Amino acid sequence: MQIKVTAPAQIHTTIQLPSSKSISNRALIINALGNRTFQLENLSDCDDTQVMIHALNDGKNTIDIMAAGTAMRFLTAYLSVTPGTRIITGTQRMQQRPIQVLVNALRELGAEIEYIINDGYPPLRITGHKLQKDTISLPGNVSSQYISALLMIAPILSNGLTLTPSSENQTPPPSHSSPPKSPPPPPEAGQPQNDPPLPEAESSSPRPSPKHDYPFPILPLSCHKIKNTKDFSP
Repeated sequence: MQIKVTAPAQIHTTIQLPSSKSISNRALIINALGNRTFQLENLSDCDDTQVMIHALNDGKNTIDIMAAGTAMRFLTAYLSVTPGTRIITGTQRMQQRPIQVLVNALRELGAEIEYIINDGYPPLRITGHKLQKDTISLPGNVSSQYISALLMIAPILSNGLTLTPSSENQTPPPSHSSPPKSPPPPPEAGQPQNDPPLPEAESSSPRPSPKHDYPFPILPLSCHKIKNTKDFSP
């Protein structure tokens, strides 16, 4: 079979490209922090963004973000500065994904966050209120979404925020996906010994990054309180 494709002489059309999930979710959080001043258009239609929209609009005390990791991280920071007590949870797999680095940073700023089942993992119970502290330090190898979550709430903090990446890297916490396996019993006397089993596939948990001595100075990221904050109060 042969297919012949011929280009038209001219094309006159308008194409609306699908929006970025990352940009859409950030725009939703920023708009919510600014009292929903703007009508957002052309948002992503992916599951993560739809979960975020429902979480911000439904007003439920228990928020199920399913498997949306971006929503879990951004909403954890957002709920920390939004009055009220809410529970944020997700799928079983989401409850195995660590969030301790972000929770520790928010607690350092004064946030009230509790682990409901396992320390370091969702689900979380968050009681939002104004955060007074303005300086934190994070390991240099953390997810950029942790930093984004903190910087998005920075303009409404009483004294702004200075965030300093440190040269100490974060070691991933253990996974709760399965218990460790016991070694096989030794063979009985007189029985041939089999070859040792091949090693199992490595866990999908991220490996700890090596410690770096950076050849350049690590400068803090600062977001200072703006003069007029009435449009940024939750």
